[in-house]
Amino acid sequence: MSFKDYITEVPDFPEEGVNFKDISPLLAEWGVFDECIEKMGDLVGKLPDYWIGIDARGFIFASALSVMHGGG
Repeated sequence: MSFKDYITEVPDFPEEGVNFKDISPLLAEWGVFDECIEKMGDLVGKLPDYWIGIDARGFIFASALSVMHGGG
């Protein structure tokens, strides 16, 4: 499965020259999001004590990583 299939790109948003990556289709499909979180966690050699999410999107992924793989 390619997670890129669930991420749409909105050109020139919010301003010209910036391409916004819309992850809402990925978040809307629970099975796809679950697999994404599982694979993201598998990329980490030693699981951390804390997952840190930078910006609003990071909060979503860090909290899901914490629930699935443990840690705060």
